[in-house]
Amino acid sequence: MNALQLKGPQITFEPNPKIELLKKIMLITYVVLETLYKTIFGKYLAVEMERLQCVAGAVLACLLLIEWFRLDKDNKIKWIKRHSIVFIYFAIRVVTFISIGMQYTMLRSVFFEGIYLLVLTELIVDNEFCRKMVFRGFILMNLALNIINTCIYAYCNLTDIVNNVEMTFLHRMVSIYTYVGDYSGVSYCSMYSNPNQIGLMTGIALLISINYLSKDMSILSKGLVGIYYIFSFYCIYYSNCRSAQLMLLVVIFMLITCNKTKVFKNKKKIIVLCMIVCIIFTACIYIIAMTHYEYGWPTLFEVQLGNVSTQRYFIWKDCYYSHQDELLLGCGNMTLEKRDRYQYNLDKGIDKGLDINSSLIDYVGPHNGYIGTISCAGLTGFVAFIMLLLKKISDSKSLNEGYWYLAIVFILGINLFECMMPISKNFVTLYMFLIMSMSDREVKK
Repeated sequence: MNALQLKGPQITFEPNPKIELLKKIMLITYVVLETLYKTIFGKYLAVEMERLQCVAGAVLACLLLIEWFRLDKDNKIKWIKRHSIVFIYFAIRVVTFISIGMQYTMLRSVFFEGIYLLVLTELIVDNEFCRKMVFRGFILMNLALNIINTCIYAYCNLTDIVNNVEMTFLHRMVSIYTYVGDYSGVSYCSMYSNPNQIGLMTGIALLISINYLSKDMSILSKGLVGIYYIFSFYCIYYSNCRSAQLMLLVVIFMLITCNKTKVFKNKKKIIVLCMIVCIIFTACIYIIAMTHYEYGWPTLFEVQLGNVSTQRYFIWKDCYYSHQDELLLGCGNMTLEKRDRYQYNLDKGIDKGLDINSSLIDYVGPHNGYIGTISCAGLTGFVAFIMLLLKKISDSKSLNEGYWYLAIVFILGINLFECMMPISKNFVTLYMFLIMSMSDREVKK
């Protein structure tokens, strides 16, 4: 096979056909499992899916090591230099692990962080395979789930009207065997574990799909694409996922503005600008929390801020005050973050009736990826993460091609309202790093 060059420091890479095939099998397995984990499949196969995903992730990590050892000495050094900030980040995470008493629960989190930040990089990710199989597969999976979800939504609404809210047999079956029953009869969430999942997954799929549009498409293809977009926008609309709705509007406005004015020819600058805005927003939240009383009734301004953020502000405020003693290195992972915040609320006299020694899976998360990262990895880990993110953006070739950058902007913005960063295992982070890792390979003739 032809030799490949990896962008960044010029690393010569000789692919092995058998290893490449195994990488593709493991990667597609990992991606499918992560994508479907919080859908109807995860409702019944969550344990099996997670175990299989751990196996696929471990195999991918082993393949990364094999590929690294196959490099010559000079290229090994170049590869390490290329990812030096990632290693600094994990060094900080090791210090955090030691400082919290080496709690086992953190190891799982660090494992998946390693998959996102180190494994899903140029030695594993194949640009052509991602474009032809991974992302197209994601769009099709999302579309299939949305069609079933919408049919159930329409049927439940229709039967409620016709039968004067008296459930039919099929309506009862849907309530029992899908997520409808888990959300007190909310019929727009049957195929997804959370109503927000519909908006997030569909929003990302929409933005990724733009890269497959072509002027040479037939009239039939254009018609089908038009139906797909109308249908997908409708799914986002009825999902009531305000974060996805807002960010989709922002991305569309930004796309139109940039195309009309040609302000940003380098699309990476748009991503960096978006990241800066998100960090400033997060800093403002901390400043507001710091300058308002920890206990007692919230001020009128805080009440208004809570209403605008659908009460997320009070979660963010609790995050700040419950992790003050761990601000430098963080509490470790999302499970420990929830325990600290739950204990903090117990001390304030707020008891949700949950077992603090469990995973607290039913307890609300930070609902902000930047605040969540600071809470779990500390300010030092957060700074290292932002630096490695900037490095990956800088090294990525795909972000200046087509419209791949739109999905990254969407994800960065979503993290102001949802915790979708590496410290929280999720499909959003998976696709963010897959996109940034693409196009790192070039055939060396």
